[in-house]
Amino acid sequence: MKLGHYTGTQFRQGRRIPLNDLRKGDLVFFGGGTGDPTHVGLYLGNGVMIHAPKTGDVVKKTQFLNSTYYRPIYRGAVRPG
Repeated sequence: MKLGHYTGTQFRQGRRIPLNDLRKGDLVFFGGGTGDPTHVGLYLGNGVMIHAPKTGDVVKKTQFLNSTYYRPIYRGAVRPG
């Protein structure tokens, strides 16, 4: 699978997936405003993603569906393939 480096490019690749149809391996995107998403995670199931929260930080598992930070800025999901 070829996947672009830039978050906005990744968001435009693959098939868009509704939130209630997420599967392990889907890419989940976040970001405020109307431009391209600024953050991406890999969906692990049960509302959890793995992601690098910021430059220099370690990769973390985060529950995003009930998160007061991530849920409001959720922009959508893509199933690569």
